[in-house]
Amino acid sequence: MTMPTDFIYGKHPVLEFLTHSPKRAEKLYLRQGMPAQVFQEARKICESHSVPIQFVPEPKLASVAGRKANHQGFVLKIATVPYLSLEEGLALVAQTQQTSHGEQSTGDAKPTPYPAILVLEEIEDPHNLGAMIRTATAVGVSAIIVSSSRQAPLSGAVMKASAGTLGMVPIIRVDEFSDALEALKDRGFHLTGLAMKGSHSLWDLELNEGPMAFVIGNEGAGLRKKTAEQCDFLVHIPMDARVESLNASVSASVICYEWSRQSRLATTSD
Repeated sequence: MTMPTDFIYGKHPVLEFLTHSPKRAEKLYLRQGMPAQVFQEARKICESHSVPIQFVPEPKLASVAGRKANHQGFVLKIATVPYLSLEEGLALVAQTQQTSHGEQSTGDAKPTPYPAILVLEEIEDPHNLGAMIRTATAVGVSAIIVSSSRQAPLSGAVMKASAGTLGMVPIIRVDEFSDALEALKDRGFHLTGLAMKGSHSLWDLELNEGPMAFVIGNEGAGLRKKTAEQCDFLVHIPMDARVESLNASVSASVICYEWSRQSRLATTSD
């Protein structure tokens, strides 16, 4: 069965996607008249993976990507990222954690002692969602959990904001958010919610003593009351008094990188 399709656009996101997920690429649309050197790298990847290329006029690209989108002459038709169920996702996290310590790491990142999951409650802005996915991929988060309601879909805008990293980290979609949080607790995850008035400072919290789940609330409303009550810790990010709060995706980046820093320090010291 063929998966539903979507489109991503922009030269860099398209090249990133072709490099890391060529099997999900269905067709590359390029603007007619573009100099060959501009799309040479993309054409090479497409040819090696049998991805068809079609040159089309500018109006066609604009109709697919959106008339205000900065597509730069590159639009890629892709199979959308499938969501995992909670059971599938957590099983994959456990399996990945077991095998990761025996594998050679790539880049600067090393395997962390315990997994971390980014839990997103009703993130509605696709640019925020894409930025969070990019951060999660960069620091080695094992999975992302999203709500089925009031949640930005995995669209071309999310792909562009993620700089092509969408699909590299498993995404779990749940209908009952509170049930998912309880399932994480049952599997030993420490639920850590970000809140402006959280009783714990992020700088004082030990994030490397077990599996972690970082819960990020809606851009405007923050964490729902029930969600906050389910968290083991509510933490705030210390900041200058002149700044009331940070953007949701920036906050997620801060806590993810702090977890990564602490985890890798612990790994180095062992």
